[in-house]
Amino acid sequence: MGLETPIQIFFISLLTYFIVTKGSETHFSTHESVIIGLLIGIIFLSRMNGIFIGIGVIGTFAIRKLFKNEEFRIANLKRLLQPDLVIMILVASLTVLPWIAWNLIELNRITPVSGEALCMMRLSNSSYPNLVIGSIYTTGTFVANFFVIPFTNIIQGVLVVLLALITPSIVLILRKDDLIHKLISSLDFLVISSVSYYAFYWFYELGFRGWYSLYTSFLVTIVFSTMIVKVIQRIELKKLNKLHTSY
Repeated sequence: MGLETPIQIFFISLLTYFIVTKGSETHFSTHESVIIGLLIGIIFLSRMNGIFIGIGVIGTFAIRKLFKNEEFRIANLKRLLQPDLVIMILVASLTVLPWIAWNLIELNRITPVSGEALCMMRLSNSSYPNLVIGSIYTTGTFVANFFVIPFTNIIQGVLVVLLALITPSIVLILRKDDLIHKLISSLDFLVISSVSYYAFYWFYELGFRGWYSLYTSFLVTIVFSTMIVKVIQRIELKKLNKLHTSY
């Protein structure tokens, strides 16, 4: 496992906790925006794929502003220039700027060459479709092991991934539960992040090593933890309502 990955997961967890406690806010105060921007920057510095977290968070907040009150208008575009979103981007950019500047000056590039080199090596030994399927299979293996689901071939691995992607949509369609919708809405910023993250490793880097799946473990843990918290909140609310009605 990369030594920097647990550090990154720690800061992603802090960011997730901070955002989830704010609910589905469309506006943040100056100090809240600074904290979010700083955490995005630190997540990127701890490991460069943290850029997908930044894309997810900023992208989600932008979408929240554009579709506030569930209605989009051209006039809503000016909301993207509101101070909170600008501060987040500015603070995150200033946090990573020294590292990026050093890379450009010393290495004449922003990203390490290792990722591209590994991609070329993999393509020289296997075909693109096989590498993509293999990357998805590695992710499926980890998810299956997380839930203690045994499988022995690559087709089953891909099916596990597809099931994990399709199941939430089916649940949302069949069960219009306020609890589930609140759960999804409170973690919406992780959706764009995850789509970007997995698309990058599955289709571009063409390799998903086992320890990359620590991020997958983090996602599964966060979803279930949030679900448990919201279930407990609902139970407590029902108890309070029952207590009030009894009096």
